[in-house]
Amino acid sequence: MNRYWIVLAMILVLATAARFHGLAAKSLWLDEALSWRLQSFPIGTLIARTGESTTVHPPLYFVLLQQWVRLSGDSEFWLRAPSAAAGIFTVLAMFGFVYELARFWAGDSPTAARDAGLAGLLAAALLAVNGFHVYLGHQVRGYTLGIWLAVLTSQMLLRALRLGSVRPWVVYACLALAFCYTHTLALFTLAAQGYFAGMYLLSSGPARREEGDESTVPGRPAGACADGGPVPLGARRWTGPVLAAAVIVAGYLPWLPNTLSQSETLRTSWRTGRQGVQDHVNELSHALLFTSATHASDEPVLAWCVVVVLAGALTLGVARCGWAGLHLVCLGCLPVLLIFAYSQFSERGIFSARYFAFAQPAWLAALACAVVWLPLRGERAVLAGMLLLWGSFSYVEAYPVVGPAGNPGMRAAAAHILEHRRDDELVVSVSAFEFFKLAYYLRHATPPLLCVNQRGRENQRGTAQLVDSDLVTQEDIFQRQPQGLWIVTSNSYGGAVGRIVLPEGWEVVDQREYDQDFWLERPLQVRHCRLKSALAEGGGE
Repeated sequence: MNRYWIVLAMILVLATAARFHGLAAKSLWLDEALSWRLQSFPIGTLIARTGESTTVHPPLYFVLLQQWVRLSGDSEFWLRAPSAAAGIFTVLAMFGFVYELARFWAGDSPTAARDAGLAGLLAAALLAVNGFHVYLGHQVRGYTLGIWLAVLTSQMLLRALRLGSVRPWVVYACLALAFCYTHTLALFTLAAQGYFAGMYLLSSGPARREEGDESTVPGRPAGACADGGPVPLGARRWTGPVLAAAVIVAGYLPWLPNTLSQSETLRTSWRTGRQGVQDHVNELSHALLFTSATHASDEPVLAWCVVVVLAGALTLGVARCGWAGLHLVCLGCLPVLLIFAYSQFSERGIFSARYFAFAQPAWLAALACAVVWLPLRGERAVLAGMLLLWGSFSYVEAYPVVGPAGNPGMRAAAAHILEHRRDDELVVSVSAFEFFKLAYYLRHATPPLLCVNQRGRENQRGTAQLVDSDLVTQEDIFQRQPQGLWIVTSNSYGGAVGRIVLPEGWEVVDQREYDQDFWLERPLQVRHCRLKSALAEGGGE
């Protein structure tokens, strides 16, 4: 077992290097800037804003981020560091989850322990180099925290079912509740876990051993069922599950109305085109092997190969390992099916790679276990090597969006403004979502304004992150009698929400454009405008 820990330590070093390499190279993109803005509110306001219908994320990640920022500061590196750290912890948790999964299947024999260790190491290595997971670890978002909790809850559920005592069920309930308050799609993963636990408990039948009876079955560990799990102790087997369900329901019930309201807003917020079968396959392959950040051209054959291999691994798990394999099928398939069903009744489809983040560990675990289940060592070694090369290819494909090189983006635009702005000039964004990135990069200098057609944050997009003092109309701008304006805009996310028409006596003295990294974000345009009289007095640019 000691050698397993040495290999695991090496995998964790690899995971750390992948996740912290180039962590601060990219400018913040929209979702990261929204996270920064939310955590900057007082904690009461933060929780209230995450409960508004125009946002979709529960408050736990933002509360934790706020406390972290108070200790470390809010530079790009320190804002992203918690996500990177959560990604490393997930790699460690992946080993524990797959090890527990194998024990759940095969019991505590030396052979089972060896196979469990090998499967756990392979699964951890696959996650360590997975480009999709590394990419999520480079964002100021709660995805990697949610993935960590998804893996921990899955592991604790297996342990609770295997041991049959109340304590692991209580731990599971606490982790599940934290998961729910991290990301709303945790509900789909918990539904899959609950479905599996219900099937397992209902199928266990009456107790075959009462407490104190140490009878055994030849070739099987003491107290183990035919599938490797424990023999349930009569009606007591329901005490822990019922208690855990009660804790989760009671703990999440206060937030449920917010979730329902947010779901309705999300469902009708805007219309997206209906996806075909190939689109669904592409999204699934992206979540396993690539990253949704590059918007690269899809290779239909490769996407189908990825999905077929994954389906084969999950099917093999059920055929070879019974309940343990079925657990992976539930975790890897039911959330995807629920996302698909939700998208069918929504104007805005959410069948997207990033929303499969909590199912992806089950996919990688299935691939790792499928290799270890092979009877011959040579076959295991060859397939394990192929999977690791496959995973490394995933990281190489994602490197353009997780590596150190990046476009200048809003960081360079803000630096240019700060270098050349005069005290009598205002900085104004006419794009709602570019405003938050601009606000981040100007946070230690002059606060920017957002030009809108109608005052009041409730009338704007990005309502939860705005305050009324951010908003101005064109009339408000020129009533302040500035001598110059810096106007920032782009065509991203629906383009401008306000309009600035320069009055007579104004002219544009400089205009620049800055490329951004994320494929959804179009280039930024920065215009510097001055009063002609101010130009004459100041001697021009």
